[in-house]
Amino acid sequence: MQMQADVLQRPLKRVPTAEVSALGAALLAGRTLGWWQQGSEMQALQGGSVITPREDQAKNMQENYHGWLDAVARCRYQPH
Repeated sequence: MQMQADVLQRPLKRVPTAEVSALGAALLAGRTLGWWQQGSEMQALQGGSVITPREDQAKNMQENYHGWLDAVARCRYQPH
Protein backbone atom coordinates (compact mmCIF):
# COMPACT_ATOMS: atom_id res chain seq x y z
CA MET A 1 0.00 0.00 0.00
CA GLN A 2 2.97 2.31 0.48
CA MET A 3 3.68 2.12 -3.25
CA GLN A 4 0.06 3.05 -4.04
CA ALA A 5 0.29 6.06 -1.70
CA ASP A 6 3.57 7.09 -3.36
CA VAL A 7 2.18 6.76 -6.89
CA LEU A 8 -1.09 8.53 -6.11
CA GLN A 9 0.57 11.08 -3.80
CA ARG A 10 -2.43 10.73 -1.50
CA PRO A 11 -2.74 9.31 2.00
CA LEU A 12 -4.42 5.91 2.13
CA LYS A 13 -6.43 4.59 5.05
CA ARG A 14 -5.81 0.97 5.97
CA VAL A 15 -8.72 -0.62 7.79
CA PRO A 16 -8.06 -3.10 10.60
CA THR A 17 -10.23 -5.83 9.04
CA ALA A 18 -8.64 -7.96 6.32
CA GLU A 19 -11.97 -8.84 4.66
CA VAL A 20 -13.40 -5.33 4.61
CA SER A 21 -15.32 -5.85 1.35
CA ALA A 22 -17.19 -8.86 2.70
CA LEU A 23 -17.80 -7.11 6.03
CA GLY A 24 -19.14 -4.02 4.29
CA ALA A 25 -21.47 -6.08 2.13
CA ALA A 26 -22.76 -8.02 5.15
CA LEU A 27 -23.33 -4.84 7.17
CA LEU A 28 -25.19 -3.14 4.32
CA ALA A 29 -27.33 -6.23 3.73
CA GLY A 30 -28.16 -6.48 7.44
CA ARG A 31 -28.98 -2.79 7.58
CA THR A 32 -31.26 -3.11 4.54
CA LEU A 33 -33.09 -6.01 6.19
CA GLY A 34 -33.46 -4.00 9.37
CA TRP A 35 -31.24 -6.29 11.43
CA TRP A 36 -28.85 -3.47 12.37
CA GLN A 37 -29.02 0.26 12.64
CA GLN A 38 -26.18 2.57 11.80
CA GLY A 39 -24.25 2.38 15.03
CA SER A 40 -21.87 0.11 16.83
CA GLU A 41 -21.97 -2.58 14.13
CA MET A 42 -20.80 -0.05 11.56
CA GLN A 43 -17.84 0.89 13.75
CA ALA A 44 -16.13 -2.33 12.65
CA LEU A 45 -15.21 -0.38 9.52
CA GLN A 46 -13.57 2.38 11.56
CA GLY A 47 -10.02 2.60 12.84
CA GLY A 48 -6.89 1.35 11.19
CA SER A 49 -3.86 3.34 10.15
CA VAL A 50 -3.04 5.97 7.57
CA ILE A 51 -0.27 5.45 5.04
CA THR A 52 1.18 8.75 3.90
CA PRO A 53 3.06 9.23 0.63
CA ARG A 54 6.80 9.70 0.86
CA GLU A 55 7.62 13.19 -0.38
CA ASP A 56 11.10 12.16 -1.51
CA GLN A 57 9.60 9.56 -3.88
CA ALA A 58 7.14 11.91 -5.63
CA LYS A 59 9.40 12.89 -8.55
CA ASN A 60 10.60 9.32 -9.16
CA MET A 61 7.05 7.95 -9.08
CA GLN A 62 5.82 10.58 -11.53
CA GLU A 63 8.68 9.82 -13.92
CA ASN A 64 7.88 6.11 -13.74
CA TYR A 65 4.19 6.79 -14.29
CA HIS A 66 4.85 8.94 -17.36
CA GLY A 67 7.20 6.24 -18.69
CA TRP A 68 4.42 3.68 -18.24
CA LEU A 69 1.93 5.94 -20.07
CA ASP A 70 4.42 6.29 -22.93
CA ALA A 71 4.91 2.49 -23.12
CA VAL A 72 1.14 1.90 -23.18
CA ALA A 73 0.71 4.50 -25.94
CA ARG A 74 3.40 2.77 -28.04
CA CYS A 75 1.75 -0.64 -27.60
CA ARG A 76 -1.75 0.43 -28.58
CA TYR A 77 -3.07 -0.44 -32.00
CA GLN A 78 -2.65 2.43 -34.41
CA PRO A 79 -4.17 1.76 -37.81
CA HIS A 80 -2.37 3.34 -40.76
